[in-house]
Amino acid sequence: LIERVKPTLVIEAGVWKGASAIHMGRYLRSTRPEARLLAIDTWLGSWDFWDRLRKPGLYKALALQHGFPTIYPQFLFNVLQEGLQEVIIPFPQTSLGACRWLKQRGVTAELIYIDAGHDTEEVEMDLKNYFEILAPGGVIFGDDYADPQAGVAEAVECLLMKEKSPLR
Repeated sequence: LIERVKPTLVIEAGVWKGASAIHMGRYLRSTRPEARLLAIDTWLGSWDFWDRLRKPGLYKALALQHGFPTIYPQFLFNVLQEGLQEVIIPFPQTSLGACRWLKQRGVTAELIYIDAGHDTEEVEMDLKNYFEILAPGGVIFGDDYADPQAGVAEAVECLLMKEKSPLR
């Protein structure tokens, strides 16, 4: 997509430790050195990470220290280790808060990657909001569509069924 769209700005909503941001950042650095990737996340984990009784693996992934997740420092370490600090710009904010901030400032992006909340309602809200800041000719894409436990496919299908859908 980077090769086809040739973005100057890529937005990733939902970054976690940065694997996909780093993958895209490497490609941007080698093919579009002027481009930047805005990495939006709270680095707090989604609500289901906090259910330590039903999802102990997710809870453990938060790597809590004094009751606070340590994912953000890990993300920063990963970006610095790859030398991508000039390409990847962290924006510690909710996907909704960041989108509102960007919209208010007239920021648009040619490539937007949605991988934040995975509940149907969260995904649908992110898709609607981020379509508003998608540059003309831009592409919005995401992750976990095929995951039967995530609400991604359901959100996309719900939006496609709506008469005034941004996906139409």
